[in-house]
Amino acid sequence: MQIQLNEVSADYSVGPFRKTNVLSELSLSIEQGAFTAVIGETGAGKSSVLKLVNGLLLPTKGHLQVGEYTLEKNVDKQTLNAIRKNVGMVFQFPENQLFAETVYDDIAFGPRNFGFTEVEVERLVEEASATVGLARHLFTRSPFNLSGGQQRRVAIAGVLATEPEILVLDEPAAGLDPEGKRAIFDMLKDLHQRKGLTTVMVTHDMDDVVHYADDVIVMAKGEVKAHLSVAELFNQEALLKRYRLELPEVLRLKQTIEQAKGQPLRAHPKTVDELARAMIEEGWV
Repeated sequence: MQIQLNEVSADYSVGPFRKTNVLSELSLSIEQGAFTAVIGETGAGKSSVLKLVNGLLLPTKGHLQVGEYTLEKNVDKQTLNAIRKNVGMVFQFPENQLFAETVYDDIAFGPRNFGFTEVEVERLVEEASATVGLARHLFTRSPFNLSGGQQRRVAIAGVLATEPEILVLDEPAAGLDPEGKRAIFDMLKDLHQRKGLTTVMVTHDMDDVVHYADDVIVMAKGEVKAHLSVAELFNQEALLKRYRLELPEVLRLKQTIEQAKGQPLRAHPKTVDELARAMIEEGWV
């Protein structure tokens, strides 16, 4: 599913609180099958873009195309439900969304809500649980008695159980230790590739960008300031400085070594191991 925004503006309101133009005349295209990172400072509008794609936030101006569906200010309920079924959203700290008495019922909630039969629900729960690495013996447990990492996997499985074609992720590994974070991201990247999903991820961590994303959307003050490949982003020093974006660890290390060596490395490594191999292959060590 391709995502196309056409001069979309949006306001944000919760009860009496209202903030106008959290998104302002956004026009961008995310290709089917892409793994896209959305970056920018706090308040840039990153999470609002995800909510817009999922239909949790509606345009006040313009429209967006999500696959075959058009989302606009006065969208009908049937179209909105179809979009929400096809766009699975993983919130920051998704375990805070858990509510059911058992792991099984929590994962089954989405498919049941979208009208799947109980036979289909059982299959979807088992498949989603296997995808995120949850054992069947946990199905009868309360999700609130699981570890933090297991709760995160239950919440993600609940999103995957509706079989979305687009996955939108709002800091999906926030609060996890480095090992837990890597495990979640590796699982999501594998899922993205195996299922051919279109994945859009909000992150503040440039290491996540360089390790997992194909392209990057840079946002500031509710506007898209750049949409480019990962390699292009980290080659634009002026853009990085303007929007206070740090280099990922491997590129900081590469830059330090290049300065000491007095010449550039031809390779574009994404990990420290890849950097070490490139240095060996190019005869630097």
